[in-house]
Amino acid sequence: MGDNGQTRRPPLIFHHVEPNFRVVYSEHHPPGMSLTLFSDSVVHVVVDDGVVLDARAARELRTQIALVWHGPYVVVSDLRGVPFIDRDARALFADDEDGSVLASAIVAGRDGPIRLLASRWLADNVVTRPVVVFEDTEEALAWGHATAAELRAAGQLPEPS
Repeated sequence: MGDNGQTRRPPLIFHHVEPNFRVVYSEHHPPGMSLTLFSDSVVHVVVDDGVVLDARAARELRTQIALVWHGPYVVVSDLRGVPFIDRDARALFADDEDGSVLASAIVAGRDGPIRLLASRWLADNVVTRPVVVFEDTEEALAWGHATAAELRAAGQLPEPS
């Protein structure tokens, strides 16, 4: 376990990444989530306070991402305000969507149930991509953009548009 939380696999190597990306999309969607898509293939999801993520909400989230982003991506999910994620939703989030989800950062905050649920999620499901749990959004986004740069250098992501 590192300073940033738990990982299934070691996090990718961090180096200084010059921001060469921009926001290409930012909207609020039902059932209560904001999606911000960056040109470097990072998807930032912020789930509204009090939204319980069940299988229906998980499928809706994946559908909304697929409607606005085509191709593989790194996801940074801010789940600090989520009181519960049911087992079916956790199983859906474990799926990498046929290789589309290349890495995941979870913003769990300091307190609340998400840190425990993230641990259960990793223990109960086979998750083959890097997953790191963070306390705050800034660190998680920095990791997401650095990871996208590493994946791009490895030929797994396209250059930012």
